[in-house]
Amino acid sequence: IENNVFSTMMSAILVPVENGHWYESGSATNLKILNNTFDDCSYGGDNHGVIRLVTDNENQNIAFRNIVIQGNEFNTFDNLIIEITNAENLEFSNNIIRESSTYQKLFPQNPVIDVKNSKGVVIENNTYNGSLSKILRVDEFSIIEKCDINRVNYSLLGDLKNKME
Repeated sequence: IENNVFSTMMSAILVPVENGHWYESGSATNLKILNNTFDDCSYGGDNHGVIRLVTDNENQNIAFRNIVIQGNEFNTFDNLIIEITNAENLEFSNNIIRESSTYQKLFPQNPVIDVKNSKGVVIENNTYNGSLSKILRVDEFSIIEKCDINRVNYSLLGDLKNKME
């Protein structure tokens, strides 16, 4: 998925693994999301990330492998950009995230990146320009290999410091 412009009331990119509902998609391997622009996505009212790689709640198996999300620009009014569940070897790098004021935040409690039951996650050389102090939420089952988010006017705070110690 390369060189596109997204602006939608739902998630811009959704790859779900559903075992008992719509059966719309399956797992993904070697997926690249490169050099795209995401403008104020997910304004429809659902609590979903702009990019969602998710499985049913009861699914604990790795469903997404070798995923690269690189060189994208996210201009967003709300917090949640990336939602990841059951991934292995995911790279989120060289992305720019800018907080816009186009709409009021719908879910101000959300982080920018939410990782569940994943391993081999690398977050590096990203820039965040916004007001949120909790950028990354990681559950107890996930392993973050590296995290590097450059903040404009803010310092990186949140769960990762405790997770990596």
